[in-house]
Amino acid sequence: MYHWFKQTTCSGIYRSEIYGCADWQAEKTEKGYVATALACKLCALSKKSGGANPCNGWCLDPMIAMLCEAGGVKETDIEINSTLMDADCCKITVKLNE
Repeated sequence: MYHWFKQTTCSGIYRSEIYGCADWQAEKTEKGYVATALACKLCALSKKSGGANPCNGWCLDPMIAMLCEAGGVKETDIEINSTLMDADCCKITVKLNE
């Protein structure tokens, strides 16, 4: 039951109702999930206006906190591979321990 809850929470956290500014797509992998966003309204606005990087404070840090608290994922099992401020996509790898 706990493993199912972790998987449901990890895939569900990327739904557009929760993070509506980005187009997150979560894919199940052999070891967990890979979530990718190719567009983000907040990031685009920040880049256009010359603002600061919104990725960690407004999106990734809260997302990681939810994954850890609600999903029981260890912070060390979450890797930020890239963000839209620095690359062509935002990509996060979440490893689920059985």
